Amino acid sequence: MTPGDTCKKLLSEVLSKYCKMSLAQLRKTYLKEVQTTKTEAHRKQIKMRGKGRKVDSIFNFDAIKEDTTEKKEMSHKRLQYEVMKTEDYLINFTKGELHLLCKAYDITARNYKTKAQISTILKQCILKSDNMSNPSALDKDEEKTVEDIEKVSSSNIPIEKEGCKLSSKRKIVNKVKGGGKKKSKRSVCKYPCGVCRKECSWNVVGCDGCDTWYHADCIQVEDLDELPDEWICNTCKDELDNM
Repeated sequence: MTPGDTCKKLLSEVLSKYCKMSLAQLRKTYLKEVQTTKTEAHRKQIKMRGKGRKVDSIFNFDAIKEDTTEKKEMSHKRLQYEVMKTEDYLINFTKGELHLLCKAYDITARNYKTKAQISTILKQCILKSDNMSNPSALDKDEEKTVEDIEKVSSSNIPIEKEGCKLSSKRKIVNKVKGGGKKKSKRSVCKYPCGVCRKECSWNVVGCDGCDTWYHADCIQVEDLDELPDEWICNTCKDELDNM
């Protein structure tokens, strides 16, 4: 082999190794850039999700009341979106707020006793309606609305449903005034327990779904303060699970 052939062979090997090294480095750089891009895209997606949650958190009943669009069209569209996205979305509102929304959509809410029933009929109306037919109803105080509805429908509600009038508080630990008076044998129990049917006068809790009252002992609760602010009985829980 001549010296020239040897030089050509060496040059060929050097160039081959150089190309391989360059390709390896190029691949390494490419993979690093791809990983960086994916990481940045993932972080951006997380930030967008976080912003989305913040937007959801500010859409509540107060936001609906403050909506200044004609017939509260913006809030109506948002409600349609939320009830389609989350089946039981309306359960998050209080019973008073649900009653006001029913009035805004011209629904007679007094025919429905539980939050689950009100939410179901209200959801159907929201999806079928083009807007709120009576948005000014939302300006009324929600507590007064519930009180008015209960007065109108009291003749049609069984005696056990009247527990909501016992007190504005859902939990009563101390005995109510007059509870020690003797009652006639013919007197009707005004606030019967949902389990034992005896009078609810002290150490009781009311269901926020059906307004039935229960003795703490009957539902095996030692401390009523441990219950959540909005408590529902097992009957209402079963209704929600079966919806």
